[in-house]
Amino acid sequence: MVTVVITTFNRAEMLREAITSVLQQTYEGFQVVVCDNASTDYTEAVVRSFMQQDMRVKHCRRPYNLGGAKNWHHGFTDAHTDYVAWLMDDDLWYKDHLADGVTRLEQYPGAVLYACGTIRASECGNTVVHPWFLKEGDGDVVLEPTRDYISLLPHCPFVGSSVIFRRKALDAIPFWPPEISVGDWILWGLLALQGRVIYNPSVRALYHWHKGNDTNKSLTGRRCAAQNAEARRILANTALNAGILNYQDIVSFFTSEAEAAAVCRVALSLCCSGMPHEVRRAAIKALVQRPVLTAGSGKHILLRMARFGGGFAFPWFDRANQILGRWRPSGVWPVAK
Repeated sequence: MVTVVITTFNRAEMLREAITSVLQQTYEGFQVVVCDNASTDYTEAVVRSFMQQDMRVKHCRRPYNLGGAKNWHHGFTDAHTDYVAWLMDDDLWYKDHLADGVTRLEQYPGAVLYACGTIRASECGNTVVHPWFLKEGDGDVVLEPTRDYISLLPHCPFVGSSVIFRRKALDAIPFWPPEISVGDWILWGLLALQGRVIYNPSVRALYHWHKGNDTNKSLTGRRCAAQNAEARRILANTALNAGILNYQDIVSFFTSEAEAAAVCRVALSLCCSGMPHEVRRAAIKALVQRPVLTAGSGKHILLRMARFGGGFAFPWFDRANQILGRWRPSGVWPVAK
């Protein structure tokens, strides 16, 4: 049984299409919980019209707007089925999405999280979105926690609306992600500590990229860079403390043939305060020895100054992102569940 959590706020028409895509699934063992973040449009009327047609649809209206992160947080924890799937109100599923996901989670022993290929639809056209680690011709990719965890660090590997996970794995995570725009990325990383992650490159979800899109509004500029760096530090520190990741894994990644942009993103994040001394040294060494090619920052004057000024100037780049992005970490994590 799967609980499909649809998070929504004031997108009644898009929500109608999202619910329809769920009810058309070939896998029928699911219930739909619409987590309405105190919408002020006709969202409730849309949901009630579906409730009259299908008893599997439920409406959970928040008394006030909790913010996006708390809305999906409560939606996930309130689920009591074997699996939980997330669909944002402006996204759609192909009809085989749930069937493919549940089949793979049951097929691979120890699997806790499944994700699939996604089409990003925008005014400029459609683009297939895959994780950076996917190689041409790959079939299902199985990420083992002790072998492949660092693959989750360069950037958020999965679109939220493509993810299905085991509900019991949620109870085992050590803390809840902080309420920042990349909290879902941190959650996928915490779930990956519990077991295998399965990635199916076949496209089974459609992700709308538009001006009102939550990611489009929040993941831009210096604030985005600072929050991404914090996500990498949280996941790396947590995995190091859990024994899933070790110092040698990080050094091997920095010296591997992985794409330079992926290496530089991780190194820039881990060379800052809050990381073990030996990890910081390895990160700085990687940045000095390799071109700084991280997307959105490769030609940034602060990075060029840091490289000219020597390795130990790199940590100041992260601080500059926090200042220019008008955001800084709370300084208090892990967050109690």
